[in-house]
Amino acid sequence: MKWRHGAGLLLAFFPLLLIRAPLCAPRTGGPSLGFPLLARADPWQKPEDPAGQAQLWLPLPRSFSKHEPDPSASLWAATPSTRIPSHPGLSPGPWTGPSGRRTDPPRKPSFLWIRSRKSAAHLVEWTVALSPLFALTASSFLDHRYPPNDAPGMWQRSYQLDLEHGVMAIEGAGALWLGGRSRLGRTFWQALDSSLFTAITTTALKYAFARARPFQSSNPHDFFQGNCCQSFPSGEVAFQASFVTPFIAEYAPRNPWVWGLEVLPLYDAIGRMKARGHWQTDVIAGWAIGTAWGIYAHEEKEPFILGLLPGGFMVGLHETF
Repeated sequence: MKWRHGAGLLLAFFPLLLIRAPLCAPRTGGPSLGFPLLARADPWQKPEDPAGQAQLWLPLPRSFSKHEPDPSASLWAATPSTRIPSHPGLSPGPWTGPSGRRTDPPRKPSFLWIRSRKSAAHLVEWTVALSPLFALTASSFLDHRYPPNDAPGMWQRSYQLDLEHGVMAIEGAGALWLGGRSRLGRTFWQALDSSLFTAITTTALKYAFARARPFQSSNPHDFFQGNCCQSFPSGEVAFQASFVTPFIAEYAPRNPWVWGLEVLPLYDAIGRMKARGHWQTDVIAGWAIGTAWGIYAHEEKEPFILGLLPGGFMVGLHETF
């Protein structure tokens, strides 16, 4: 394999370093609450109650107890008849009844099977690693060239470019106008993160595998053809998928109609194949990569790009003017 192929693969996996490093860092710190319970060997141990009238439970953040599966659990305590105030600055949570059974705080609806940032990071890693293997193995029975399209109609190349530029404009304008404090604005910034990491990954894979496009060769197995050939994966389809996925992940659990946004990558995928710009495995791999990065960006608590910008971008232009 030539040096540019290895460099391309290294660049494709570079964004993964941004999601692996925080996951490998040790969990340290936590609120200094000053409760005697923090000095116990087992944070879940029940304190002595000579009167036998109250059962004090203090669920702690994950950094204090490995038995607590929810890292966002707030500090709360209760008696069978009276609720004990929580620590100042922390949001109150549910409390136990007379039976002593704990009620977990409401959990944010999960998207598909993704329930945490860690599982989303694994999804990105496996998708980026397996998509080239999928293209190499499935090209024998999936890839074929579309016949020449003399009357493209709605599949004209100019329409595809207009769609791409329009989505870029909406993505950037929505993020700047709404800022990161509202739910919709934060989703726009997550879409920007997803698009950035998707663009880095797909561009690196294009140079690494150098696959010939259908208009350049009739053989779908023509990989490593040089800088002239950048068919795998489809960057435009991946971009459309990376844009719509954060919105679907945020709103689809309660509004299933949001799944209709998938028509954008679907239209682009069909158009690129009809124009002989990509093979079938190219658009499938691009769709998968963009979706994986979109899910990961949605699971991030704070958008990456927004965190690099001054605090004014958090407010948004609609509040500034």
